[in-house]
Amino acid sequence: MYRINHKSSSVLIIISILLASLMVFSFGCVKKEEKEIKIGAILPLTGDIASYGVKVKDGAEIALSTMIQKLPSI
Repeated sequence: MYRINHKSSSVLIIISILLASLMVFSFGCVKKEEKEIKIGAILPLTGDIASYGVKVKDGAEIALSTMIQKLPSI
């Protein structure tokens, strides 16, 4: 039966950690495609509390237009 001594098991662990780190970091450096991010909200636009939903929707649209003006690269 083959026995692994403490020194060789430490070397195997270190090599395994280095290989795992190399794989993780090499895949992390790949340039990823820019994707469109959709943001949604569920708002009451009809019924008794529609006035609140309309105000929130209008506020979100104002925030979006302000963000586009100040950060055109996004």
